[in-house]
Amino acid sequence: MANTTWEPERFANLNKLFEESLELTGESSTFEVLKQQLDKAKPDLAALFEYPGKNAQHRSDLEKGTPSINGEKFKVSKDFITEAKKLADFLDIDEEIAATLVHKAVPFEKRFELPAAESAVLLFYNEREAKLLCLSTLFLGGASQTADESVRAIMEKYAGEILSATTTSDNKMFPERVLRTIAELKAKQSKIAATLEGPTAEIPYQREVMEFVQTKLGEERKRLAMLLFAIVSDYQLNSNELIALIDWLRTSSTDDPVTLRLVLALLVALNTSTMGSDQESSEAAALDKISHLVRDSQFLIRLNAEIIDKSWSDEGMKGLVWLQWALLALFGIKRSPGFDHLIGYREDRIEQIAQQAVQMGAYRFAVDYMLGYRITDDLDYELSAEFDVLLRQRKTQPAADSGSKDQLRYTHFTDVPEDLQWQIEQILNCMLTTFIERMSSLIRRMRYSEEDAIYQAQQAELQRVAQEEQRQLLLQQQQQQQLLQSGYRYSRPINSQAGAGGMASSASAAAVPEPRRDTEALFLWITVLFSNRPDAGLCFWGRPDGSRLQMDDRLAVFLRWGSDCREQGMIRGYFNMLSSLACGPMASVCAYEFMSANNSEFLSPSRSQVASNQAPLCSWPALFGALDFYAGQMRQSEPDPLSPAPEIPESEVALLRSFLRLCRSVVRYSIAARTSLYDNSEYSPVICMFNLLGCTVPVSLKASLIDAISAFGELGQDIGYDESSMSDAVRQTVSDIARRSWELLEQSQTLPTTNDIEALRQAKPAGSQPVPMPEQTPRRGITIGRGSGGSVSGGRPWQGRGGIIYELEEIEAAVETYPEMRAFVRMVSTLIHPSANAPPLSNMERDPTLFCAQSPSIPVELGESYRVPGISPYVSFVLDHVLLKAEQRSYRYSSEKWSVYALALDTVERCLGTMDLGTLVSEMKGQGRGSGSPSAVSIRTLVTHPGFEIAIRILCGSKLLDTLLHVLDVGVDALNTSTGDLGSYIRSSVLCTLRILLRILRIQDALLRSIVPVLLESTDVLGFPLNLPRSLTTLEQLLLSRRKSV
Repeated sequence: MANTTWEPERFANLNKLFEESLELTGESSTFEVLKQQLDKAKPDLAALFEYPGKNAQHRSDLEKGTPSINGEKFKVSKDFITEAKKLADFLDIDEEIAATLVHKAVPFEKRFELPAAESAVLLFYNEREAKLLCLSTLFLGGASQTADESVRAIMEKYAGEILSATTTSDNKMFPERVLRTIAELKAKQSKIAATLEGPTAEIPYQREVMEFVQTKLGEERKRLAMLLFAIVSDYQLNSNELIALIDWLRTSSTDDPVTLRLVLALLVALNTSTMGSDQESSEAAALDKISHLVRDSQFLIRLNAEIIDKSWSDEGMKGLVWLQWALLALFGIKRSPGFDHLIGYREDRIEQIAQQAVQMGAYRFAVDYMLGYRITDDLDYELSAEFDVLLRQRKTQPAADSGSKDQLRYTHFTDVPEDLQWQIEQILNCMLTTFIERMSSLIRRMRYSEEDAIYQAQQAELQRVAQEEQRQLLLQQQQQQQLLQSGYRYSRPINSQAGAGGMASSASAAAVPEPRRDTEALFLWITVLFSNRPDAGLCFWGRPDGSRLQMDDRLAVFLRWGSDCREQGMIRGYFNMLSSLACGPMASVCAYEFMSANNSEFLSPSRSQVASNQAPLCSWPALFGALDFYAGQMRQSEPDPLSPAPEIPESEVALLRSFLRLCRSVVRYSIAARTSLYDNSEYSPVICMFNLLGCTVPVSLKASLIDAISAFGELGQDIGYDESSMSDAVRQTVSDIARRSWELLEQSQTLPTTNDIEALRQAKPAGSQPVPMPEQTPRRGITIGRGSGGSVSGGRPWQGRGGIIYELEEIEAAVETYPEMRAFVRMVSTLIHPSANAPPLSNMERDPTLFCAQSPSIPVELGESYRVPGISPYVSFVLDHVLLKAEQRSYRYSSEKWSVYALALDTVERCLGTMDLGTLVSEMKGQGRGSGSPSAVSIRTLVTHPGFEIAIRILCGSKLLDTLLHVLDVGVDALNTSTGDLGSYIRSSVLCTLRILLRILRIQDALLRSIVPVLLESTDVLGFPLNLPRSLTTLEQLLLSRRKSV
């Protein structure tokens, strides 16, 4: 008889017991309890989501008002009967279970704030979720290497029994029933979606409850897929189960998040990589898979047919599976005698399969689908040239050829859990490195073939263009001749096709087909896989263990081989790949030495490059020399305004950006490399980049230049490093670089801060770019009020051509994306270093009035000979042109607005966090108000600090305060529904805003009651006028009129 009992939180408690058991060591009475509970729960766990269906007898009992609830007869009301019947119909379950659910849900009405019947729906799906958690913990526990031997043995035993269990409805074992359940849940999800879109009267429960069910069904499908992934990883599918998994994927949609998980499961099932922390066990597992296939030759033949011969709904998915299958077959042929006879082909056929897999789009599927969660908007923009190449490789239907780029991209899932991300990266890393190690000869042949094809295509394109120009010239000559013959009278227009003597049709033939660029796509796979994963790519530098150099390692050979690329697109992709592999303290040192062409103990570029007299392309001298060359070329045309401004070709802009990305990665993670490059008089990298930044180059290149400059002055906290591990000397070195970067930024006038150019020239560091010569204007003072903030000395209006404000308002705003502006704000924020003696900005427990210190990286005297000193002009730009206008601008990418908010608010917080009020307050307390006043230096330092301007603007109730409150209003509501980078930016913005307001609350009394009165009496010691708002009050008073935000 079917089990119709049901208890709330039964599986939640069981899962808690599982987790407690896995933490036990030695003998314990819990072991017996674990066995008993598993004996009881095993049938229900094995049944998965199969519940007894509706029963005529039980429905009759329910209609009579005497249902059986957990084996006990109850008398119930008419309302209870109605709700129980509706619940049985909605969930398609036995009426006794439905009655039990309604009965057990009564105590939960207050918790859920819903009637008993709707609370029963929530309980039902919550318990299903707990059941899946139980199964997941059980399977993982049975394969755990850290659990107690007795616990692991118990869990492994019951896991095996559940995997082999069948139900009365069919003979399918557990894994196949998981796949079937995933499909059934999708159908239910679609049915509920249709119900919600239909008439309101047909919706059985409140819309919120129905949406909850719809969400739960989607989550259950993903959990089931991960359950199957765990089974594949730690246990072994039988032949029918593996075929069922392949059949499911062949017809699946890539828009389904379950597909991502099940593709990963199939890749694991076919994985024969011997890489990993324990290579012996990895190799043993791979050999075991081959032995299993050899023992069942019919299954091997059938499996090959399922993968190779049958059609797949997505070519890219098919390609990636083919590639994994080719690696398995190659391993089988080399390690198992007779495998080639069983499978029916040899190594040459395997290489053909691998090459076909690549051409189907295996690389693209791995990058744009499997790793789609790693492709942030910033990364997509940085690697835009690479992704354009990747999209051109896609084989589309004719009707889809005219589609937009977005239509050609795969769906990117932004809600991928971290544990799943780790699994994806591990299996793709194993697959990628195994492919390079086992099929390096194929990769080489494909690259050389592509280089030849690209060269031929370029020559053919040049010939086509020349013929087209000749055709146009002939047409013009014929038109002129016809006009002369007709005496300039009206004549019939010449037929361009016939008028050229038939030559037009041949000359204007279709453009030369785009050659394949699979090598660039392979580089992109590595780029995306290792981006922002510190030291994850050490194996490519010949140092798989972080210290031991292996020059003959296939991955190191691959890296050296790539430095021989001569085609521009491949070079660009290669530099981007190096930039990702350079992430991390150890990897960045390897990359620096590699680019230094040092043939000592470090990996270096190909000897064919180093052997030439000139610097190899993959070297710092060559690449910084390219930046210097373009800066010189661009500046040569400036004296002659009538000559056309030179332009850097678009392809070379992308190449320069890839080099700057590499430079940024190296200097961010390695202080030694940073100081070595910065102090190198041959390169002078920062001056070199500032010189090019002042030229008329695309904003995309300017953004890359600014980001690279910022990296030289970046502290460890900006890349997630523990600053406590940085020595005082290192911190001082980085702060000195930041101070010099401020000076170079001032000299560059990227943001115009003065018209007193003669004074600017006198302060110009050696090697920096020439300064333009507008008319001089007198220095002004500081005015802080409700409108724009502290004004700088008479700067040029932004409408004047040039400068970041012009480019922001006229170029970036027009295309609705803001790479240069965001890079500039990031640089301003990066160059403001918190003091090592001050608590972290996130630590709000200490009084910021007492525990604060000046930033060691802010030059307080910056520009003092020709304007109000300090960095306030740059922070005012962040406030007035970025933060306060963020809501008014249009954005092409949805996450970019919140990225702008996050960057600008980080700058505001750093300014407030480095404002030293303690020195001035202590001087006032030490001297006494009646005996004197604080020193002029302390007053001047505080007033010129940007944090002072920010605090005053907030306490006068300016638009800045309204913007901060708007961020909270909108951000808090959006947090629950936002994922990926958007959710990260919103979370960062909201937390930063809250800390800013809390800091203002902590310092406002010292400002308003002590410091501002002293400033009003001491303006003569400043050396420039100071105009403060007439009305300053506490934040509490200002919030009284803003009750909505409160």
